[in-house]
Amino acid sequence: MTDPVTEILAWARALSWQGVALLALTFAAWAAARRLWAAARGSAFLTPVLTAAVLIIGVLTAIDLPIGDYGRATTPLSAALLPATAAMAVPLWRMRVYLRAVWRPLVAGTIAGGATSFLGIFLIGPLLGLPLPDQLGLGLRAVTAPVAIPLAQSLGSTMDVTMLGILGNGLFGAMATPLLARLALTRLAGLRDDDRVTGFTLGLTSHAIGVAHAAPRGGDMAAMAAAGMLANAVCTTLMVIPLL
Repeated sequence: MTDPVTEILAWARALSWQGVALLALTFAAWAAARRLWAAARGSAFLTPVLTAAVLIIGVLTAIDLPIGDYGRATTPLSAALLPATAAMAVPLWRMRVYLRAVWRPLVAGTIAGGATSFLGIFLIGPLLGLPLPDQLGLGLRAVTAPVAIPLAQSLGSTMDVTMLGILGNGLFGAMATPLLARLALTRLAGLRDDDRVTGFTLGLTSHAIGVAHAAPRGGDMAAMAAAGMLANAVCTTLMVIPLL
């Protein structure tokens, strides 16, 4: 995998006005999506990641621009994923007291969720007619992209299949997880709604998209979403290592 600094330097050397315009489009779409989400009072069906993606795809389709050109223009954003993931150590450190108190159920939930997500693909993969490497790549759909992509490459998976799984899982999880977590806490377990639990579940099921969805709702929820995302990345990596 290319070093992020090398990618950004190569992008800067090839910078064009089209690239600047596409970066501006990305930021404008994100800002508009955030405003729409806030106006809808945080509706799970208008998560900013989904809305911004729809806006960008609409513009690219209207101007008939190849997706590869857009990908090259936004290289700094994709290259920043790795250092951004490492920076998640900051909110984790802030939540260290709470994490220390509840580490046992968090570990149990991570193992159960990670194993179900990864191993469950062996039940539905054959129905999709996918070869085994692509089934394995699709099994990484709940893992954050900076971790899932190198693992998928090592497994011989097709990147399009892996990225489609990551994006689809993240978007669906960001929409459904808050509702399901609230239902599980209040109706099934008889407990009060807890943003920290919802946040961890968002990160566990929806990786960076879940973290982005949790961020506007408060520091504790976002920090726990980061914890869930990293926990699932570690858990799934440990399951994949024997297959490499």
